Amino acid sequence: MKLDLVRGLCLLALVCPAFGLDPHKGLTQYSRKVWTQEHGLPQDTIRAIGQTPDGYLWLGTDEGLARFDGYDFTVFNKDQNDLPSNSINALAAGLDGSLWIGTSAGLTHYSTKQFRTYTTKDGLPDDDVIQLFVDHTGLLWIVSGVDLVQFDGNKFTVIAAGKDIPLSTIRTVYEDRHHTFWVAGFGGLYKKSGKSFIPVIDTGTIAAEAINRIVADEHDNLWIGGSSGMIVRYADGRIREFDTRDGLPDLFIRAMLLDRDGNLWTGTNNGLARFENNRFVTLVGPSGRYQDQVRTLFEDREGNLWVGDDDGLSRLRDDIFSVYTTGEGLPADDPTAVFQDHTGRIWLGFHDAGLVLFSPEKGYKQYTTRDGLPSNEIFSIRENRAGDLMIGTREGLVRGISTASGE
Repeated sequence: MKLDLVRGLCLLALVCPAFGLDPHKGLTQYSRKVWTQEHGLPQDTIRAIGQTPDGYLWLGTDEGLARFDGYDFTVFNKDQNDLPSNSINALAAGLDGSLWIGTSAGLTHYSTKQFRTYTTKDGLPDDDVIQLFVDHTGLLWIVSGVDLVQFDGNKFTVIAAGKDIPLSTIRTVYEDRHHTFWVAGFGGLYKKSGKSFIPVIDTGTIAAEAINRIVADEHDNLWIGGSSGMIVRYADGRIREFDTRDGLPDLFIRAMLLDRDGNLWTGTNNGLARFENNRFVTLVGPSGRYQDQVRTLFEDREGNLWVGDDDGLSRLRDDIFSVYTTGEGLPADDPTAVFQDHTGRIWLGFHDAGLVLFSPEKGYKQYTTRDGLPSNEIFSIRENRAGDLMIGTREGLVRGISTASGE
């Protein structure tokens, strides 16, 4: 079998439904697609992503709200009298299938194709809605200005920063799998207990000065992202700090997500990273970093990872193709020949890197002029009846590597 490839190597795997991003794959091996204004987005800065039960993906931008069906974008904005502002900060799907939209000028509810907006006139402490969260009971939690607000559909109940909770500014809320409710911001992290809030991490801990995001993993470890890095509070109370020396591309954490396979993703002011092997690994590609200022992360029902940044919307997912480049250990990104021998082994020829015996499981073995090849430029690979490879190079034809032994 011979394939002519221009750049990189793609191997076809079994077709199967998407069940999340394979944690065993390197970050460069996921397929990535990007949508921008050229494809119908109202604006390229994506600040929020959500999905309603009908499957639609909703995107909050600086120039309105966009609904995405996988092919086309439908835009809703202030000019159409849908929203009080085109600046969308937050999105949350209600348990009833509706959508909550946090804008810079109020809270909007979208249900049965109708928009309704709530402002300070209705009981919000501030019209600038920073974050939205729907808990397991369906109660909506709103970070409004510096305060936290509960909304049951009829009444707003304000939890004032500095008065009801010892935080100067509330920035984020989170509910873990045990339905424990966490509140954080400028001044630390607090756990809700009845109507009281118990301090868990205060400003004496690095990264707790300004906490932006919280997630809890399956071991009940609490991951906390702030303006000066990340910390993890283990279930036994121990604390570990992470900074750029641990692989974070930047100290300012804007987004965090724990996917269905237990992968921890973080979006920073300088790129996207995944936690693996006790450190963070940054997503990069042939042209460099994929994202700059990552503002939001979202996993859809199919396990695709959606990334919102200042340059549009990106989707990362597992496909029927796995991509292998120098990032996965290949000696070069320009294979000129691919051949599968009768034992099932894959052999690769390169423009200037010789011959490689390729195995995703066992690694790679490279043969060059140092091993007896007359040239490192490979044109073709074949197998004769005796099971020996016949290798066409710039300096002639070579025979002598047994496909049975690889020697």
